[in-house]
Amino acid sequence: MRKTCILRQSPLTTAANSLQTQQRCSNFEWRDFRDAQYSPGRNTVILLVDMREAVGCAVYIHNERDGFVDMVGIENKGHVILVPWEQGLKIVCYGQCTVAEITALEAPTT
Repeated sequence: MRKTCILRQSPLTTAANSLQTQQRCSNFEWRDFRDAQYSPGRNTVILLVDMREAVGCAVYIHNERDGFVDMVGIENKGHVILVPWEQGLKIVCYGQCTVAEITALEAPTT
């Protein structure tokens, strides 16, 4: 099972930008999904799942072959969850879910 990080501080942009991606990252916008499947863009490095006000929400993470990888569920209520993202993954949202993507703006420097 993948490890997720629980974000317990604010503002979100400060905490998200402090992760070590070794890349410049985008700002993010929250998107609402209800009972939907979604594949984040190929430059996504972090997926944020807003569970602060969640009611009956679960976000399942699947690989390209629909195999279960991880899940963010109601046990995380009250927090924003940061999920390190890998190309080829997708999410399936059950209930009303709010997520955002942080994308890499440029290639890492060597």
